[in-house]
Amino acid sequence: MIECHNKTLLLDLCGRNPVKYRHIAHSLHSPSPRWDEAMSSGAPRPAPTYFVDDPENISLIAQVIADKVLLAGETKSAIAEGLGDWCRRISPTGVATTEAAIRVLLSDTLEINEWGEHASYTADPNTFQDKSSYPVERLCIEKKPAWLRFLDRRKADGSMEAENVVRSLARDFDFVTVGLPVDCYAVLQEGEITGAATVNAFTRDCDEISALYVEPQHRRKGVASSLLAAASKETFARGKLPAYFAGGNPPSLQRLLAGLGFSQNSYFWEWRFWW
Repeated sequence: MIECHNKTLLLDLCGRNPVKYRHIAHSLHSPSPRWDEAMSSGAPRPAPTYFVDDPENISLIAQVIADKVLLAGETKSAIAEGLGDWCRRISPTGVATTEAAIRVLLSDTLEINEWGEHASYTADPNTFQDKSSYPVERLCIEKKPAWLRFLDRRKADGSMEAENVVRSLARDFDFVTVGLPVDCYAVLQEGEITGAATVNAFTRDCDEISALYVEPQHRRKGVASSLLAAASKETFARGKLPAYFAGGNPPSLQRLLAGLGFSQNSYFWEWRFWW
């Protein structure tokens, strides 16, 4: 692997699949450094270093931040001579990849037995199907009382799902109130929020749907479809693609997304990668 400082070349590879390679594209050119700072709670991170397999014909990128490594590119590059040795020299404490073959190589090279697996879905204006059943509002600070009541009801749920989603939704609404590039969508019924979704401006080519939650008693009634449809339409209007990256990958989620014209784009496998 050869160190590369030409961000234009790196972004060109990311542009081949903006959803799959969005994590590297984000670090190369973030839409909002203020959002990055807020996500890291103000703690500075080391600048990324990038490596490629062939500067004249890039098919594999490695992003190194401190001792964390993200490998992305075409599967054929996973068997490139010396990649395993390069990984051993880096000796990362956390790794991630978008490629199944690279995951296998890293498992063997670094003796990794367990991976976190995250599916990414997307749609484009041609495949998207609007399945809206409810009006959806983009929330602003004036809706904070209803928002807090919604979060309080979720806290009472007591489940791990509720705890995780409350954390993400609370953070994202706080970002909205201070002017960061986050949109918070909600369905309100009789003045109360029954479901919400948040979207982050992730790269120049795609926005990430990072949180979605519908109260249990309102599920399977079209609330989630309405939220995702509203978020997707506004993302398309910005000339971007939506990347859905929330809620694991259960069959119920797959059916929901398929009904809106989303399809699975890629996987993101990680081992001790997140800060």
